Amino acid sequence: MLEQKTMVAKACFEMIQSNTIIGIGTGSTVEAFVSLLDNRSCTYVSSSERTTSVMKKKGFEVVSANDVSYLDIYIDGTDAVTDDFLLIKGAGGAMTQEKLLANMARVFVVIADESKYHQNLQDIPCPVEVIQSARSFCARQIRAMGAIPSYRFGSKTDQGHDIIDVYGFSYAEPVALEERLNHIPGVLDSGLFAKRRPDHVFIAKGAQVQHWVR
Repeated sequence: MLEQKTMVAKACFEMIQSNTIIGIGTGSTVEAFVSLLDNRSCTYVSSSERTTSVMKKKGFEVVSANDVSYLDIYIDGTDAVTDDFLLIKGAGGAMTQEKLLANMARVFVVIADESKYHQNLQDIPCPVEVIQSARSFCARQIRAMGAIPSYRFGSKTDQGHDIIDVYGFSYAEPVALEERLNHIPGVLDSGLFAKRRPDHVFIAKGAQVQHWVR
């Protein structure tokens, strides 16, 4: 899959322009994209401590999302993407910050190898970020929705919050599901990207890269 990650990173790189504000996501596919960057005239905003560390090692300055009003473009990977541009993200635990940057972006781009393509999301766990004191309450609310919550032991988000991986959601009405999750007291956000879907997806299929535009 490393070759495919490089392929989609190079395809996406063609969209990058000088003197723009670029959001950088989290994960190995995004790091393949970061390895191509050589333009230090851009302003960079990172979605995670992991990505910030990678960027700084390459000599790039990274600013906070609080320091900019918008992003010209946001580049990120995904755990799953469907034909309808639905995403599940958060295996790396950065989904809330990633969703913030996606919503700040004028253009949201996802890059993925072919293993991330799914016809539906039924077998993909959906991460939910919750504050520690509300973890059990949130799990009970999720169970009442007919799904199966599983606490991710030994893992915290960069903000120090807990993660519940949820199995068995129905994605028949994904926007309503995302909104319902976000209305549970104690939930910060989820890895379901239904309301803010990517504008572009670069996905590898065999030795080719497909460019989907929404």
